Amino acid sequence: MDTEYRIDLLKEAYDKIEEAINLIENATRGSKMEDYAEAYTISTLYSILGQGNPYDFNKISELIEGLGEEDEEEDETPEDYEVFLRRMDQ
Repeated sequence: MDTEYRIDLLKEAYDKIEEAINLIENATRGSKMEDYAEAYTISTLYSILGQGNPYDFNKISELIEGLGEEDEEEDETPEDYEVFLRRMDQ
């Protein structure tokens, strides 16, 4: 499996996590579970996306960056992963 394909899979996971956040927010809005979902489930998902704790290194962006560093060592750096990382930092 080449690095660009791995990065594409991580981008797809990122998009699906964003979708999951929206679904969970909609499903729990106005319910007794809304506060719980926001405090635990949704905040954890945001953290995985890199939008939570800045000291948390379980972020998809960190995985992509690590793959890019591996690629640099092999002189096969994909061109678009830096653009994706900038998108996630917004």
